[in-house]
Amino acid sequence: MTKTINSSLLILSLLLLFTICGCNTKTNKLDQSNNNMVFIGESKHWLATYTINFFEDNTFKRLLDIKPKESNSVNGLIEYSLFKNGEKETYGTGEAGNKIGGTGGGSGAKPQKSDKYVLVTKWEDGEETFPLDLK
Repeated sequence: MTKTINSSLLILSLLLLFTICGCNTKTNKLDQSNNNMVFIGESKHWLATYTINFFEDNTFKRLLDIKPKESNSVNGLIEYSLFKNGEKETYGTGEAGNKIGGTGGGSGAKPQKSDKYVLVTKWEDGEETFPLDLK
């Protein structure tokens, strides 16, 4: 009888484990009808790309990539702020020569093609403000 109970518990445990594993295999698939928006901009010293990927579960992921036009054109600490429709969307700092920008995700209000983005960059030798336009 003990063997039967142990076998039953083992089988029940395995079934529970497989059920739990099966429930946690959700993947975020790109929404093929409207899978991304790319905003690009440039100034005297900078190139910037802001990509927004949309997923079928109504979430999105954002990637901001800021690069100097010439590798040695800026030095020191770089501060940036990205504004969406006049309100600060994200900000950060990075060292010249390293990756500047970042990623983020979200749900809720979906970014729109009509949104207006402006990037402000500051470094030891200057400051530039420029728009990012939908590609």
